[in-house]
Amino acid sequence: MAGGMGREQLTAFYRDHFIFWYPPRPRRPQSSRRMTYVASNPPDTALQPLSRTIGPDRIVDEFIFTCTHTLPIPWLLPSIPASHRKLQIPMVAVVNVRGDRLCHEHIWWDQATALRQAGVLPTHVASPDGGMVKLPAAGAECARLLVDKRPEGSNEMLDPGWASR
Repeated sequence: MAGGMGREQLTAFYRDHFIFWYPPRPRRPQSSRRMTYVASNPPDTALQPLSRTIGPDRIVDEFIFTCTHTLPIPWLLPSIPASHRKLQIPMVAVVNVRGDRLCHEHIWWDQATALRQAGVLPTHVASPDGGMVKLPAAGAECARLLVDKRPEGSNEMLDPGWASR
């Protein structure tokens, strides 16, 4: 999902997909139809900053996006219903500014990690030879490894015996 370039496209992206959205307003003020506020992120959503690098025209943030997946999150998990699981997704955002204006923002995350934590991506899949193969996709341990600086487990997928565990 891309946010777009320029103020109009970025405003529409944040309004419609990332921050909040509201159902259409009734045309007549006397209408009995109630407006309902709907968040596009679960209520316990939090960002845990890890690092920030500031350059002349951009800011790079490394952070962990956390929430309980209590409602659909179209920008993160399109078409995936709420799993009611805790998500801890490491992310990197690069924000480019020109003068006092936001030029563009790019946000990256490992989609396999997000899908694994939501319970959508299995740990193993069928291989072409009829056996099972372990997918090289981590779950919440990715976020824990960024916060806990100890090296234990950080390269376990490189271990030759990893796939058989």
